[in-house]
Amino acid sequence: VSTQSTWGYLTGGGISSSPAVAVDGSIYVGSYDDKKLYSLNANGTLRWSYLTGGGISSSPAVAVDGSIYVGSYDNKLYSLNANGTLRWSYLTGGGISSSPAVAVDGSIYVGKRRSKQKQ
Repeated sequence: VSTQSTWGYLTGGGISSSPAVAVDGSIYVGSYDDKKLYSLNANGTLRWSYLTGGGISSSPAVAVDGSIYVGSYDNKLYSLNANGTLRWSYLTGGGISSSPAVAVDGSIYVGKRRSKQKQ
């Protein structure tokens, strides 16, 4: 077992999410401080990055069709194409720190932070 790194990639901020790996070897990881989702090649080079409106602590999920799903503290769940373009975003009403789950039928499940309400 080797403890040496094969490669590293310096993002624009801290990472608190786990990476997701697609069947083609692409690696996806979010950065909280710079609010970006990064897509890296298996050799560690940047494929693309996508700027969200808030920090990302949610680990991305990759669907069978290659779509990427990630939550952000801007209260949105994002769906991106494998080339980094936006498919859609959904406003949840609370920041997302949980990781999306993609069901066999393509349904997406995600939890959000509860918004504070005045009493």
